[in-house]
Amino acid sequence: MVIFVNAKPYKNGYRRFKIKEVQGVDDYAMIKEIVRRRYASLVEEKMPLPDLIIIDGGKGHLSSAKEELDKLGLKDMPVMAIAKEFEHVFVPQRETPIKLPPNSMALYLIQRIRDEAHRFAIDYHTRLRSRLTSASMLDGIKGIGPKKKTALIKHFGSVDAIKSARKSELLQAKGMTQKLADEVKRALDS
Repeated sequence: MVIFVNAKPYKNGYRRFKIKEVQGVDDYAMIKEIVRRRYASLVEEKMPLPDLIIIDGGKGHLSSAKEELDKLGLKDMPVMAIAKEFEHVFVPQRETPIKLPPNSMALYLIQRIRDEAHRFAIDYHTRLRSRLTSASMLDGIKGIGPKKKTALIKHFGSVDAIKSARKSELLQAKGMTQKLADEVKRALDS
């Protein structure tokens, strides 16, 4: 989730959501879960609500989000969706999409917000995958627990960099000893 204030990204407000309730891939159910969790907490904590919610998707995604907002008592919350394929904009209570002119500043802003949400999500998923890959390659090395694993990744940035490091370079990472450096080299070189 990204937030824009005065047409500019407000990165302190960005949030990531791990899907907790939905099994498998079900976009509509995932949208419902995220909308419910996000806006239930804002309502409960009496926090300010956005001026507009933009959903990445089409008519079905919009309907799912709107259904959850209605359940939370946010029937009047402005919400819309943008479908990437044709850049159609969907709003509740309208059967046909709004087709903004390609040179429209409104469309440009909506696209920027959607593209920033994509960038933010892709960056997060890339880092998650990298961590999982990194963790699995370092797991099982005798003497390398979670703290040393974190220290190595922080120091070198990636498992590939750890693999290509000389033993003397490994010793520069926090908590590394001669014996641990030998174990890491032996495990990653094989």
